[in-house]
Amino acid sequence: MNEQVEVEAASDSGEDDYGDTGIFTPTNPCLRGILGLFSDEKTSDIMFDVGSKEKFYAHRLILRACAPTLAEYCDGADEGEDVKSVIITGVEPEIFRHLLRYVYGGAVDIEVLRNHSREIINAADRFGIGSLKVEAEGYYVESTPITLDNFAENLQFSDAKKCSLLKERVMDFLVQNETTALQKLSQQDVPQSESMLTDFLTASARQKRKRTDDGDLNIMPINQMRKLLDSTGLNVDGTREMLTRDIKKTLFVGDGDVLVAGAGSQEINGMYTKAGSHDGVPKYTKDIVYEGRDKKVTLYRWRERKWYISIIPRDGPPGSDDDIDFYVGPCHRSEVIPLMTGWSCIARTGIQPPPLILTVKLPKSSAT
Repeated sequence: MNEQVEVEAASDSGEDDYGDTGIFTPTNPCLRGILGLFSDEKTSDIMFDVGSKEKFYAHRLILRACAPTLAEYCDGADEGEDVKSVIITGVEPEIFRHLLRYVYGGAVDIEVLRNHSREIINAADRFGIGSLKVEAEGYYVESTPITLDNFAENLQFSDAKKCSLLKERVMDFLVQNETTALQKLSQQDVPQSESMLTDFLTASARQKRKRTDDGDLNIMPINQMRKLLDSTGLNVDGTREMLTRDIKKTLFVGDGDVLVAGAGSQEINGMYTKAGSHDGVPKYTKDIVYEGRDKKVTLYRWRERKWYISIIPRDGPPGSDDDIDFYVGPCHRSEVIPLMTGWSCIARTGIQPPPLILTVKLPKSSAT
């Protein structure tokens, strides 16, 4: 009887004889399988002839699912052949190779992104691969300091390709160097888009504000907007106006809920709902699976000093030594809602990067 009790107790701990806990989840092999079809002539039904220099084989079904704009180039292909030939001009074969491989789930090497970011932006914009365009844009911005000699050209490029991060950096430069920049700027250097004045005023307002961590969409940095959209599987490509519209339509779905986005600990991301209060302010919870077990993760304020995202033992109070803490955030002047930025990882449990926190302030009927 005693032996049986001991066995049951060991089983309840969720730990086996080797110290392992949770459920082993194998890597999904489907992505490798799809990537293995990249330029597979035997199974393809599309052949891209790029600049009469190189041929790439593809599958119409994969293109329609992952690259609809590129798939449209195949609509007029010769239906009399088993493999339809599509001629592509205006892009180097090596750039097209990276783009097509990305469509099949492959990654573009960092050095390629750094050295050919502008070419990739052009190709990805043309063929509608928005996520690759955004990735290449990030490397272009990182490797291209904005100066008095190049700001006008980069402003035109960012407007033409709807590169909102690059435009944000150019606008920040103009606000910081408005007098000297004005001396070099001519009317023909300024794109005639309707958003130009709004983008400049946004940059000016952001420079004057000491904080951009309160969820104000009017001045929210582009990277933060993209992280919020990406956390819900939405398109991250487009102008600031387009990103703002999508955030309002999709993320403002309740009144007082909280969206956690961009955390390295993937199970932490998602929408948290109000669940009572702690420390005199609302606390928020979300059901997750952690190490193979159903858990509830809580976002709460602790002693008017900090905010935490933690798994709290069942029926236990927040803030005990038994909590599993993932991330900790700042609290300024006893604020009753968590700040959007300034969060940090907690050793051993939280995975970089820390999250962004967006308090949902509007009911869906108020979104425009």
